[in-house]
Amino acid sequence: MQSVAIVVLAAGGSRRFGQPKQLVDWNGEPLLRSVVRSALSANADRVVVVLGAHASECAATLKDLAPAVGIQRIETVTNESWESGMASSIRAGVESAEKAGAEAVVLLLADQPYVTTEVINRLLVERSASSIVAASYNEVVGPPILFGSSWFEQLKNLKGDEGARQLVRGRTDSIRLIDWPEGAIDLDTEEDRIAASSTRLR
Repeated sequence: MQSVAIVVLAAGGSRRFGQPKQLVDWNGEPLLRSVVRSALSANADRVVVVLGAHASECAATLKDLAPAVGIQRIETVTNESWESGMASSIRAGVESAEKAGAEAVVLLLADQPYVTTEVINRLLVERSASSIVAASYNEVVGPPILFGSSWFEQLKNLKGDEGARQLVRGRTDSIRLIDWPEGAIDLDTEEDRIAASSTRLR
């Protein structure tokens, strides 16, 4: 079975949010910690958390998390070029995963509060060296997205802030999709957080 690393992209500056959204409370803990807990409980071999803005504060929220869930293979990577866009964080995460021997990566955003271990595992069971497996929501193909190793070079060569969607666009016929309606909910603004919390409480 292929070795898989989950790359949690958490380097952004949260300009629209007005405060570090990685650190906002979600279900009684910082959002980043909640997302990483879900990743650590999935059937992957390694979790790489890419930090950038507010790196020290974000890293502090993850302290002792891996032992708490019985998994030791977690790494934080600081992307000093985070302001150049998401592509630089993807590159940092994939390079770290590749060095550790990963044969597939799952790109996971730190601001999708409803991501669960189950959703991640649904991606993992579909993997192969050449595969792309993505979530589908509101007629959008997006994160979390699994890329087999044959895509690593293209991932590392991405530029700017558009991220891995460049590789997904136009390939919908060859991409394996999992339906995940909650993926449409992310936290770009405080209003998003309030709306997402209200949805959770229904």
